[in-house]
Amino acid sequence: MPRFIYQPSTTPDPDADAISGVEVDAVRWTGTEIEGGAPPWLPVPTTTLDLSAPRDTGVDGQGNLLIQTPNGLLRAEPGSWVVRRIEGQTAILSLCAQGPFTRFYRPVV
Repeated sequence: MPRFIYQPSTTPDPDADAISGVEVDAVRWTGTEIEGGAPPWLPVPTTTLDLSAPRDTGVDGQGNLLIQTPNGLLRAEPGSWVVRRIEGQTAILSLCAQGPFTRFYRPVV
């Protein structure tokens, strides 16, 4: 599973500096599939979405990946990255567009 590290730009930003150096898991949504396959922490998307499930995925008619999380619904447009970071015992999912992702995240080697 691809791992990345958050490295903000050289411009001072107190909010960015608070999470600088944090390693995350991330996968890219192509509009039809999760590039490289779905990781264990993200269910394989289907054409339906179970909103009663604490975590489920589906695809809408525009090719957006819908992710049901305990905190609400995330909508990843084609080309977006689904990012998972761990805070304590909690996994936090968020989305990042292609441009900002390539600007702020670097592969962990």
